[in-house]
Amino acid sequence: MKEEKPDFELITLCPPMVYGEVAQYVPSTEALNTSSERLYTILAGKVKEIPTQGVVLFVNVQDLGNAHVLAIVSLLLTFLGIHS
Repeated sequence: MKEEKPDFELITLCPPMVYGEVAQYVPSTEALNTSSERLYTILAGKVKEIPTQGVVLFVNVQDLGNAHVLAIVSLLLTFLGIHS
């Protein structure tokens, strides 16, 4: 971006894991998908040590949605000359 100076703005939002409310009915914790099950076992105290492999960073899906909206609004305001 700095070298080429394109005629567009670029905002990236790329968290390693995104969690939120389960969209489908889950009859029991045994029916959770893999990522939700991993988080559940940590929060439920079933895992005594957090695994060191992989990334243990995550964001709430609603917070990420808000960040996307703020990014779009920021770009629009910059384009309109209201915000820089």
